[in-house]
Amino acid sequence: MNRRLDHDALMAEGAGVLGIANETRQARETRDSAPPESDDQSLTEALAGLAGVQSNALLEYGGRLIAVRELCQAVVALLPPDSRAQVKQHFRDRIERVLELLDERALPGESQSAFLGEVNYFLRALEPGGPA
Repeated sequence: MNRRLDHDALMAEGAGVLGIANETRQARETRDSAPPESDDQSLTEALAGLAGVQSNALLEYGGRLIAVRELCQAVVALLPPDSRAQVKQHFRDRIERVLELLDERALPGESQSAFLGEVNYFLRALEPGGPA
């Protein structure tokens, strides 16, 4: 039950962020129809536009990640315990290869922390009786 509440809260938060993104897009469209008053204002508007595009891209990527995570959870839930153990080992092996590559080119701290958090989340989900 608690897990469902967290999922609903996440979806509500995502809807709120999408609403903000739509308001930002509408403001940008209104602003884009007026001629710029100065070079400084043009630069500011260009930077604001870039920030809006990046925000929208992050929202889209986040939505895709939510869908992939839920798909993985659905698949894991249907796996018998012996298959979970095999998938878990295969997943660990693949993650080890990724970590070897990251030794050559490290991720920023926040990215590495998020990556390892997701890995641990799925390793727990693959445990017999894990949250799937």
